[in-house]
Amino acid sequence: MYALMVLLIHYRVIPAYPEGAFEDGEVATVRILYALVSHMVSFFAVAYLASYLTENLRRTGRELELRRDDLAQLRELNDNIIDSINSGLLTSDWEGAITFANRAAAEITGRPAGDLARRNIVEVLGQERPFLWRIRSALEREKRFRFELDYADARGRDLFLGFTVSILRERSGVPLGMIFIFQDLTEIRALEEEVALKKRMAALGEMAAGVAHELRNPLASMSGSVQVLKRDLRLRGEAGDLMDIVVKESKRLDQIIRDFLLFAKPGRFQAENADLVAILRETLSLLENSEERRANHRVVTQFSPASIPVTVDVNRMKQVFWNLAKNALKAMPDGGTLTVRAADAIEGQVAVTFVDTGMGMSEQDIASNFQPFHGSFASGTGLGLAIVYRIIEEHGGRIKVKSRPGAGTEVALYLPRSAVTGQPAEERRWTGS
Repeated sequence: MYALMVLLIHYRVIPAYPEGAFEDGEVATVRILYALVSHMVSFFAVAYLASYLTENLRRTGRELELRRDDLAQLRELNDNIIDSINSGLLTSDWEGAITFANRAAAEITGRPAGDLARRNIVEVLGQERPFLWRIRSALEREKRFRFELDYADARGRDLFLGFTVSILRERSGVPLGMIFIFQDLTEIRALEEEVALKKRMAALGEMAAGVAHELRNPLASMSGSVQVLKRDLRLRGEAGDLMDIVVKESKRLDQIIRDFLLFAKPGRFQAENADLVAILRETLSLLENSEERRANHRVVTQFSPASIPVTVDVNRMKQVFWNLAKNALKAMPDGGTLTVRAADAIEGQVAVTFVDTGMGMSEQDIASNFQPFHGSFASGTGLGLAIVYRIIEEHGGRIKVKSRPGAGTEVALYLPRSAVTGQPAEERRWTGS
């Protein structure tokens, strides 16, 4: 502004001095006053313009700072959303090199997010190179590709994961790589297996009631008749031995039918207040005289606290503990240690655990052991664990089995302090590992 005033005066667009300034002979005074006024006007104009520009600059700076804060908050919200979802999220380039991993991905795989970002998706999932080619080929035909696989994580857990893969694109639509979203479906698969088990058990239970009623009366007549003949005929030698076998086997068949009836029609559920530790102690004392107990068997108890009040059907719970303890001793034919624990668990539950050092079981045996007639011992009826399962189900509890061949077995029972009869079957479950 000031330079513009000088130029206008220089080119006489604005007169250098007012007309008539030299008439009175006061040239110097007029020149000085005129210059002062011109300069002051220019200075004020420059100051106003500078102030205006400064205010605009300050306002623009404030708006920029607000937008920067909004962007930071939006980015933080986006990061929080990605880290808060329970599904694992991995991004990779087209060669499978992982570029990002969220918190859930680190938890499911058992690897830190930073470690994942330095690996290839093929290596992380324990697959071969053709696995990646198959995914890329599928994404050329479809928007997303789904698959499931068994996965052993870095902590040694066996998981069952479900994946959905899609293409990662820029805003303009240019492909950058792939997005892997996955979930741990281990519990869901266990529930599906449990539902299938329930259906099979329901069908067998219906059949059991009819078969048991049809067989029990004739069997009782036959057994009684044979015992009368044995007493009256006083047979000796091979004939006597054969008669003893008939009596023994008829008793075994009667026991099978009893177990079958108990499994199919367990009778009325009678819950009462009791001490869980006292029930365990009484059952284990009876175990001392059982035919499964050997001199090289050792039973250890760990109860904490010393008294655990519960509401259960005492007689049925004794049967559960009896069956599990007998099975544990049978699994240790050469001797070993049975450890029985009882403790307060979380969320109003109590936990009872039977741990043996016996022969152990395979995963296939664990999955089938709770089904009728799938026992692990030749001398049993194959209904013991099926009855255990039914009783724990009636109490609204769950069973968890951990075992490896040659490494013993751990059977954990989780029971509510107060048994709720008539609880929907879908809420009860057992898992094996």
